[in-house]
Amino acid sequence: LGRSDRSADYRTLAAWFMECETDAEAHRLWRAAFGLTPARHLGIDGDTLQARAEAPVPPSRPWAEAPPLRISPRLRETGRHAKRGVPPKVRDRSKEKQLLRVRLDRESLQARDARRRLASGEDIRLSQIGRLESASFDLFLRLLGEALAATRDPERAVRTVTGDGTISIALEPLGPETRAVIETPDGAFGGRDYLVCITDLEAGANPAAKTERTPGRDLEPGDEAVA
Repeated sequence: LGRSDRSADYRTLAAWFMECETDAEAHRLWRAAFGLTPARHLGIDGDTLQARAEAPVPPSRPWAEAPPLRISPRLRETGRHAKRGVPPKVRDRSKEKQLLRVRLDRESLQARDARRRLASGEDIRLSQIGRLESASFDLFLRLLGEALAATRDPERAVRTVTGDGTISIALEPLGPETRAVIETPDGAFGGRDYLVCITDLEAGANPAAKTERTPGRDLEPGDEAVA
């Protein structure tokens, strides 16, 4: 069997159009190919539908013996029109808007509290953080993910800035044998311990650039890693 798809059908149709000798033939081909005959767009009005509902025509009756369909010329030319009447009432959504406003205010407050809780600008070990609420933990995970994504060597420190430039995070791995656990409402988050410093740059406490380093080792060119 030959391959059949839409592009092949259009190419075949284009070849047929090329074979048309007159515009009239091309118009007939167009109407036949796309079914643009007037009967394809005919419909029936409400009175005819009601009459058929009151006196159904069985499918076994030949169409020549069935009662004719009464088609409104206006319906054929312009389509169905909605009946005029009283416009629908505008739904009052003030309650939903108020609930949404309260929710946004609550989330904004939680985000500010989380930022104030984490962005102290001081060095702290992850094992010393303790428990974090959901909003604070979400912010912590985002910052930790950005810092780890900027790390070229898991054994070296890194400092990076969030994409919006508002928070700086410095992360320095401690010994591989160390472990930190942070309690959250959804469970415990554990892993290797790090020395972390999160600073709110919008608070005017923009720290001096901190570079990657390995303990007991001098800095070398290319050690900076700022995302």
